[in-house]
Amino acid sequence: MLYVTSLLIANVTAFKIVQIGSVIFPAALVIFPFSYIFDDILTEVYGYQYSRRVIWTGLFCILLFCLLGKITTLLPPAPFWPFQAAYSMVLDSVPRIVIASSTSYLCSEFLNSYLLAKLKIALAGKHYWLRLIISTGTGCALDSLLFCSIAFTFMISWNNVALLIFWQWVIKVSYEISVIPLTYLITNYLKRVESEDYYDYETNFNPFRLKIEK
Repeated sequence: MLYVTSLLIANVTAFKIVQIGSVIFPAALVIFPFSYIFDDILTEVYGYQYSRRVIWTGLFCILLFCLLGKITTLLPPAPFWPFQAAYSMVLDSVPRIVIASSTSYLCSEFLNSYLLAKLKIALAGKHYWLRLIISTGTGCALDSLLFCSIAFTFMISWNNVALLIFWQWVIKVSYEISVIPLTYLITNYLKRVESEDYYDYETNFNPFRLKIEK
């Protein structure tokens, strides 16, 4: 639920661009990096197969949110309600953001989960912190490149798009590093109470295969 909630909030807030000093970034960065943290924990504890299902579930919820949001903008407003233009400005921006975020989301989340699962095997389950940084850093780089290129091209200058890509990546990776102690705490708790610590030795990594194989 937290994973999907972070995705939905990110799709509404991504259209606002924030500037603090020389740093510019979409407002969605307040919440979106948590989706990587949740995905890391799911993959580490339960394996790629369960993470794959959650990723597709997240995409379905995003598309449903976009569809229903669009429908509400088309409903005629009451004559005494003066906020239709502002309401439409926010929710009508969501389809473009959804195209950008859905493309970047699927590619980056699957890359993140795949790398984390493979590195877990390669490093025999050790150096979780290093695996988190490598997988998230790579996934976030792809996510930032795809999202900013699709969402903001022709809306702002290429220089600003490049700045957005750079600062998105920096902030997302900084999030990941700063919460590594919390990620360890939650991961170890789940492994203990669930008696689960899955290794994807024989996993089919096809992102479109939803069957869970034991």
